[in-house]
This record gives sequence, structure tokens and C-alpha cells, in this order.
Amino acid sequence: MLGDATTRSISTQIRSALTRTVTGVGDFNSLSQIGVAFQRDGSLAVDSTKLKDAISTNFDDIAKLFSAVGTATDSGVSYVTQGAKTQSGNYSVNITQAASVAP
Repeated sequence: MLGDATTRSISTQIRSALTRTVTGVGDFNSLSQIGVAFQRDGSLAVDSTKLKDAISTNFDDIAKLFSAVGTATDSGVSYVTQGAKTQSGNYSVNITQAASVAP
């Protein structure tokens, strides 16, 4: 399987997913920032000191690396949900009319 294109493609996709940076989720934007990184042989290694430090100082932002979350900077706006095609990042919201309640 060493030369198999499908196996190589799957391996590349997994590596890409684990090394990708995520924007707009908090203090951490990649696994390497919390001590998880690939070694030269392709295996994953955990720097337990770095991970423990990140957990003890900022657990909520670590959780954001593994889940779809959103936050609003204005108390008048709420983040409700995301879709399968939602891209990470910061979005501006321009409210031009107050909401009304139907009679």
C-alpha cells in the first residue's frame, strides 16, 4: 500500500485536517499551538507540558479547535448555528432595520 494513490490521498487529507489553521476561534488557531504535531516519521506526538499549560490557562479556546462555535461581539446579536459550508472567520453584520413582531 506504500505506493497506493488512494492511501496517499487519505493520508494527505488527514494531515491537512490536523495541521490546518482555524481563524476566529480564540487564542489558539492550530493543534501545534497546544502541543500536538507531526513527527518526521509521520506519527503524531504530544508535548504534554505545552498541552497541560494550554488546558490550565485556556480550556475553552482549546475546545473551540474541535467544534463548530461562534461568538458575537455585540450583546444584541446572537450566534445560533452554522451549516456544512460555513467558513471560519470574522463576519460583519449591518442591521438596517429593527426587528418587528407579527400581530
